[in-house]
Amino acid sequence: MILGIRGWNIEFILRQIHNDVPILLSTNCDGKSACQRAISWARQSLGSMKLNVDGSCLDQDLHSRFGGVIYYYNGSWILFFLSLLEHACPILRAELMRIRHGLALTGDRGFK
Repeated sequence: MILGIRGWNIEFILRQIHNDVPILLSTNCDGKSACQRAISWARQSLGSMKLNVDGSCLDQDLHSRFGGVIYYYNGSWILFFLSLLEHACPILRAELMRIRHGLALTGDRGFK
């Protein structure tokens, strides 16, 4: 699991993503059929924040369009964003770039 239940720390999260990418890439999914992965989400603790991102990759132009939301443990929004990333496909790279973008936005606003 990338984040587990540890505290929200940008450096820790980026290090975990870097360490877990080979595991995510080593799944036996061929991209043509559904595959199973063990994924879970721990309940947020008091004072924590949550980052959700999603988007799409269009193969013909290699652009990823995406958006995200960052909100407090109680559900109140901190910020949301929409963006375009050029040359961001394949999809795993695009997803990691979306997460990085969201983390950078929170860091720019002084959240740690």
